[in-house]
Amino acid sequence: MLKMNGQQTPNKTSKGPATTPDQKPVNQKDVVRNWESEALRDLKSQLKKSVNDQKEIKLLLDMYKGVSKDQRDKVQLMAAEKKLQAELEEAKQAIYELNNMCNTYKL
Repeated sequence: MLKMNGQQTPNKTSKGPATTPDQKPVNQKDVVRNWESEALRDLKSQLKKSVNDQKEIKLLLDMYKGVSKDQRDKVQLMAAEKKLQAELEEAKQAIYELNNMCNTYKL
């Protein structure tokens, strides 16, 4: 401790325990233990989510394997048809908007 104007000031290089804002000593081992437990909980939740995702994908794969080739082709064609219908609808909307713009400027 250093004395300045008759008062003692704490030594800034002391190796005592760290303190929190409410001045409770913090044990470094407790901090590490808390961090490790949080990391472990996070990893466990990630593992559980991954296992559930894997089960879902396996179920989909098994369902896909169980379907005949003709049905798979039909499903693919239906998906392609739906996509093309959406694109056609977008094109119709764009044409409609262009016609409106042309009519607006013709007066």
